[in-house]
Amino acid sequence: MITAMQFKKLGRYKKVKSGFTLVEIIVALSIVSLAFSIFISLFLIAVRLAAEERDNSIAMEVGENVLNLLVTCPDSFSWENERTNDLGLFPIVPDNSGVLRSKIPPVPTADLVSRHAHERNLGLYNKFNCSVWGRLLSKDAASYEVTVTVSWRSQGRAHECALTSAVGAHRIHPANNALEAVGETPL
Repeated sequence: MITAMQFKKLGRYKKVKSGFTLVEIIVALSIVSLAFSIFISLFLIAVRLAAEERDNSIAMEVGENVLNLLVTCPDSFSWENERTNDLGLFPIVPDNSGVLRSKIPPVPTADLVSRHAHERNLGLYNKFNCSVWGRLLSKDAASYEVTVTVSWRSQGRAHECALTSAVGAHRIHPANNALEAVGETPL
């Protein structure tokens, strides 16, 4: 026969430990919440960086489009050589009849899926402003140095990028250059 002492030794009176204690659950939840908050903050940083990179690439595209227009059609811009500043820079502004009628760059033409996509695309491009500056490095230089500056505001900060190229001086005012070659003064 088994006595009470022997029965105790067999473990029948021991409490069976199953599940987790309250302290273990609190520690596990705090570790999971810390990991989740780190993941969310990394996700938000990635979204912000993606938006900044999108803006940078759109600004470069806008600058390249304006610079391409300037190089291929320089007569659709007004070259204000008489307004040269101390650094030798003068503004180049679009003519009223030209492709660029304002400081807002042209939006690329594309077949968009919906009107909403088109409006979103316009919203992306409308926050960029362009300014174009020219400089003749010397009196007998064969080309003008042209700089397109694209500026925009994003997340409360001002951003800017600039592209520079050269335009042949003979392409700026071809009628004036032809008259000067003959010895006449341009009108």
